[in-house]
Amino acid sequence: MDTHTVAAIVVAILFLAGLVGSVVPWMPGPLLILAGALLWAIVTDFTTLGVGRLAILAALALVSFLLNFVVGAI
Repeated sequence: MDTHTVAAIVVAILFLAGLVGSVVPWMPGPLLILAGALLWAIVTDFTTLGVGRLAILAALALVSFLLNFVVGAI
């Protein structure tokens, strides 16, 4: 298998775990999705996913993580 195939499989697993993490309280769903997107961006040399879109995704993941943390503390 080549690098892109292995990366695609790992990214798919991270995305699926992220989706499960959106429902399961103890799994950080948005952070897993961000990790998958970052891995894919690195493997494809940021051609399919640019730095700007990755920054927006990182900001959304951070907001989601912080809101989950704050709401859980209330």
